[in-house]
Amino acid sequence: MTNRKKTRIAAAVTLAALAAPMASARADNTAAEIRMLKARLKQLEAKVAAEAKKPSAARVPTTAKGETPPPVWISFGNGLRVESFTEGKDGFYERGKEFSFGIGGRIYVDGGINTEPSTGPSGNTRLRRARLSVEGKAFKHWYYKFEYDFTGTGVAGIRDAYIALKHPLLAVLPFTKEPIALQVGNFKEPFGLEALASANNITFIERALSDVFNPFRHIGVAAGTYGEDWSAKVGVFGAALDEGSLVPFAEVPGRPAAFGPSVATGGGSVVDVTGRVTWAPIHTDEVLIHIGGAGRYHKPNSATGTAVVGGTGTGGADGRMMLLGSSQANEWNILGGTLVGTPDLSCGPITFPATAPAVAGRCVSSVVSYGAELALAYGPFSFQGEYQGSHYSRNGGALAVAARSGAGINATGSTSLDFNGFYVYGSWFLTGESRAEAYNVKDLNGARFEGPKIKNPVNKGGWGAWELAARYSQVNLNDGGIQGGRQEDITVGLNWYPVRGFRFMANWINVVNIAAPWNRPYVNGTHPNIFLMRAQVNW
Repeated sequence: MTNRKKTRIAAAVTLAALAAPMASARADNTAAEIRMLKARLKQLEAKVAAEAKKPSAARVPTTAKGETPPPVWISFGNGLRVESFTEGKDGFYERGKEFSFGIGGRIYVDGGINTEPSTGPSGNTRLRRARLSVEGKAFKHWYYKFEYDFTGTGVAGIRDAYIALKHPLLAVLPFTKEPIALQVGNFKEPFGLEALASANNITFIERALSDVFNPFRHIGVAAGTYGEDWSAKVGVFGAALDEGSLVPFAEVPGRPAAFGPSVATGGGSVVDVTGRVTWAPIHTDEVLIHIGGAGRYHKPNSATGTAVVGGTGTGGADGRMMLLGSSQANEWNILGGTLVGTPDLSCGPITFPATAPAVAGRCVSSVVSYGAELALAYGPFSFQGEYQGSHYSRNGGALAVAARSGAGINATGSTSLDFNGFYVYGSWFLTGESRAEAYNVKDLNGARFEGPKIKNPVNKGGWGAWELAARYSQVNLNDGGIQGGRQEDITVGLNWYPVRGFRFMANWINVVNIAAPWNRPYVNGTHPNIFLMRAQVNW
């Protein structure tokens, strides 16, 4: 081997020795760059996902310089929606941030049959609801809604009618970035998970028996806010919209004595103070744990002693809970009637007994109601239950005077009465939808469920969403010498959601136990079976 070859071999070995650590360093740098890029990609994906979940979903890029997008966005996705565009700082326009306006409504067509005619009509069909509504936002922070049900008449047809303000100046709570919403008008009191859910989205055709303890809509003012997994709302309320006519008991026509007093007495409400809080410690699109509680203090108006017409559950404001009797509609509203209900707890109207005007309508001092709620969801399976009740405090002196004057059933019972009820139900989406995904904690009413997000709607070649559910419910209106009755129902339901906004429902209800109230001894031992169907559209 020549010296030149030896020199070349030595140089190659030297270069290889020097290149090895350089290649290793370069490989390390490349791996580090890949890890950094992957981390950056994950951050960008998270940011895109967060943007997609924002309520003002539509963001469009600006057009050529100097041009502007259309002044409004019009959508017919589910009802008519008109929204303004607002230019953002990042080169995008957002819709609905400043102004929005929507026209909505609903139509329910119900039919049903009852196997026990002695407990109510054997069959019926009618429009259960026929509503139109307008709602929207103005100047970014002001919200409004007006809704009318044409199955009512006059003022009784008004449902939601309110304005609300959500302004950053109202964000006084240190643990939330969301403004407190101030709401005034006629709307639902913050009480009850099922009561606050829209009837468009409840699982069964009618709410459970414990619904008798829910105050529903009244005129008032409320403040509410929410976080990522909690909500809170409190309000002060007055009378119901359909609670204005005052006439003596004897002048109320159309109600047979066998079904109890036509109205309860004690006037309307001096004040209702109601509040509700909820917390969802676990909430994903597939898994949910929701817990909540509510309380209500009701001070009745005993100034007149006359009977209040309306508020029997047929009026637009559901004002029955502003009155002082608890007459529970059955879980088959389309067939009417009631099986259980207390007598008038406030010693009757001024004309009954006519000898006791000083105490008639003045026996109830206050009512305190309470509720506890739980909802769970795991994939297509879900569970929901609520326990609710009311405590009546009554004036012993007024009860004694009424009893001596012959008030009869209207003066019986003790000074302290407690009534309660509950329901539990399970639901299974056969087509894989999840109620966890339909849970909304950011609603003005507080946390509640919306409709399911249909995976394979009929208009895209699918079968829609199918849901199977079963419920047990109970209400007990017996206590302290008052015989209001006790009822237990089992309900099995099947729901079909072909496309968004349409639903077809079928319910079978069996009254498994009934203890007759004071005025309906004939219902003892009856076990009616009720079959209900509903065709529903909402937009």
